[in-house]
Amino acid sequence: MYKKSTLAVLIALLTGAASAHAQTDLSTIEARLVALEKRLQEAENRAQTAENRAESAEKKVQQLTTQQQKNQDTTQEVVQRTAKLEKKADEKSGFEFHGYARSGVIMNDSAASTKSGAYMTPAGGNRRGYRPSGKPGRYLC
Repeated sequence: MYKKSTLAVLIALLTGAASAHAQTDLSTIEARLVALEKRLQEAENRAQTAENRAESAEKKVQQLTTQQQKNQDTTQEVVQRTAKLEKKADEKSGFEFHGYARSGVIMNDSAASTKSGAYMTPAGGNRRGYRPSGKPGRYLC
């Protein structure tokens, strides 16, 4: 059959090939494992970033809610103060003048002419003649 040396060489080649094949399988598995670990680390980083953004968004929402509440309170105070001022303005009636007087024409609130003349003024009549003038002797009071 085979000589011992040929058989030994054949066995050596077969076992060496199996060991080389096993070595290739291990390096492939290690490479895949490294790639999976890298993907896992990237996924964890993305998850951490998402958590940080979510926390930041929650804080911002809380701040905006607080600010909105303050604005509503301030608006309510302004509305109340405005209502008080309007009520005071309604209670206090000012001076109303319902007539017209100019150059010898005096009208009442019905726009009808009333008694007038050199002896009648918008404040009422007097016994002295009154006429606005800058010249002497012209009916000045």
